[in-house]
Amino acid sequence: MQQLNEQQTEQVIRLAKDVFEKSEAERTKKVQDNRLRNVKLLLQNYHNFKVHAERIKEQVSERVAREWTIAQAIEDSHDLLKSVKQTKQRTLAMIGYIDDILEVYRLLCEKSDNVEEQRRYRTIHLRFMQQETIETIATLQNISSRSVYVDIQKSIETLAVLMFGLDSMKTS
Repeated sequence: MQQLNEQQTEQVIRLAKDVFEKSEAERTKKVQDNRLRNVKLLLQNYHNFKVHAERIKEQVSERVAREWTIAQAIEDSHDLLKSVKQTKQRTLAMIGYIDDILEVYRLLCEKSDNVEEQRRYRTIHLRFMQQETIETIATLQNISSRSVYVDIQKSIETLAVLMFGLDSMKTS
């Protein structure tokens, strides 16, 4: 078996380092893309979450009494009832968090001197909270449909940073 000389060793080390860095960059990009996708999914389903959360709030006191009675009567199902209750609590917490982030984003956009930033919150609000069509938003904002899509994408990128921190920023 031959030993590598110093130059060959350095080449192998450089190659290994390059492969590792490329792999790490791909992993980081995948994480960032997943976060952007998750923010988009949250926004697309925001209205449904809000409706669900409102129903949960309306039913909480009624269900607490009922769950207590059922849990006492059927001791084995206590874990199931606890799990359902925790799921509902997580849903309410998630909606509260999304609402808080959207409020921060609204304030940032409103205080911005950039007209496009100001428009982006309105676009997100119209699209995901009021469930307007792209065409309606374009008409209301006096912009092209393409600009609506660009506004949504840029808003999602900013919201990802607000929701997930600096790790969600693109580093290209």
